Amino acid sequence: MYYAAMPTREDWSTALYLSETAQEAGIAIAPVLDVREIALADNQAVFLDVRDEQHPEIMESLFKLYPWEYLIKEAFGNAPAMARTQWLEPAWKLVLSSKGLLAKMTELFPNSPWLLKTHLKQTATATNYVIKPALSREGSGVSVFVNGKKVFSNPIGEHDLGQVIQDYCPSYKIDGEGTIMAGVWMVGDTACGLGVRLDGDITGDGARFIPHFFV
Repeated sequence: MYYAAMPTREDWSTALYLSETAQEAGIAIAPVLDVREIALADNQAVFLDVRDEQHPEIMESLFKLYPWEYLIKEAFGNAPAMARTQWLEPAWKLVLSSKGLLAKMTELFPNSPWLLKTHLKQTATATNYVIKPALSREGSGVSVFVNGKKVFSNPIGEHDLGQVIQDYCPSYKIDGEGTIMAGVWMVGDTACGLGVRLDGDITGDGARFIPHFFV
């Protein structure tokens, strides 16, 4: 089993943590590698670990901390090796990570108290709303509008896979500190972990993070 990530502080430390967790569970793990050290075989049938150029190794199973929405637009995304590799997480997770799914849920359950109304069309449904890329990470490309005027934005990143418009619901704010956002990890129907982020009005990749509780 291989683990790969971009060599940024956050991504690399996360990949290391996950690989160490797998090792504690008795899974044989190769050292974490830079995603740029992955190559395609000449026949494009398999991916290769080419850190040792004289003895490349076939990568049959791979966890990659690299967005699917990036990969599907790159040359590797169309290679036959994509279908022959066991991915963790699998490509269908791209569907669940799209905020367009929230628009479909709003369509199916328009009166649900657990959903912020979300739409795909470029027309705001309220005077206070948020525009978000359908696929983005850590606050990238998010803009907040209050009374129809933009008050916060995080324009970082390129997004060409559509946008959603969502009713604005301000997060709980601590004076002088920022806003709090809680994220829950689910396994089936069971909540198995809770993480708390503290940041500005748009939660980004610089947020302070506490892994609050694990089961």
